[in-house]
Amino acid sequence: MAKIYKSKGNIKSIISLVLIVVLAAVIIYCVWFVADTLKHTQDEETLAATEKAIIKSAVQCYALEGQYPTGIAYLEDNYGLTLNRDKYVYSYESIGANMVPIVKVYPLN
Repeated sequence: MAKIYKSKGNIKSIISLVLIVVLAAVIIYCVWFVADTLKHTQDEETLAATEKAIIKSAVQCYALEGQYPTGIAYLEDNYGLTLNRDKYVYSYESIGANMVPIVKVYPLN
């Protein structure tokens, strides 16, 4: 009879251990998922802020010179715009001298 009680205790210990491991795995996954979601959101906000900064420089150029620049390099050279070309690809489409350009920023990876 003592052996049966002892084996039931071992089974309970094993079940408890398995539940603890499963619970720890679920918690780790949830933390990873939240961190990944926050990183993705932050990346999107960075892209949007960069696009706004480029457009703001273009609008400043328009206000001072009367026309939007034809390329993004002009903004870098004359309006202090600094771009991280190692991390992002920039699309600057000039529609016309009096039309706000279409700006898109894409991550390299």
